Amino acid sequence: MAGKSPISGLAASIAAAGAAIDSKRERIAALQLDLAGIETASADADEIARRIDKAIAEASALGNLRFSDLSEPVEGHWQAAFQTRAAANPFAFFAALAPDALRKALIDGAPAHGISAAARAAKVAEIEAELLVLECAEELLCRGFEIFSGGRQSEFPRRPDARPEILCAPDSELEAV
Repeated sequence: MAGKSPISGLAASIAAAGAAIDSKRERIAALQLDLAGIETASADADEIARRIDKAIAEASALGNLRFSDLSEPVEGHWQAAFQTRAAANPFAFFAALAPDALRKALIDGAPAHGISAAARAAKVAEIEAELLVLECAEELLCRGFEIFSGGRQSEFPRRPDARPEILCAPDSELEAV
């Protein structure tokens, strides 16, 4: 008998469906890593400077160096109070004492390259949109595989991190994405 048997055609279809699901899952995993990298990437220099300026202003407002109650130090009392206040919040101490030097030291120690908040938000939105499309396609493939198996395999294994809203969505909603 020449040609392919019906069983070999069925096996090829099953293998192709499995490969399509695996391909989607590999891309999903890669995008999830990209997303984690973007979300944890360093901020750009402007954002870092803005955060530092805000922290210094907030710390300076604490009034850590006000010693109006210590106008006449007695036996080192002023020195002890000064050390206690400095130790309680060193950042506020330096913010009040030398804000420009603190800002320079912090900015000089910041990462040289980073991502702006706008660029981060755009990249996150782009990745999340692609993830949604892939996850919907993956779920449709899993459902198709379950139907194709004719009940022999009633449930195709899902990824442990599959989104419940996608797993529970009707086919029409998944197809619309």
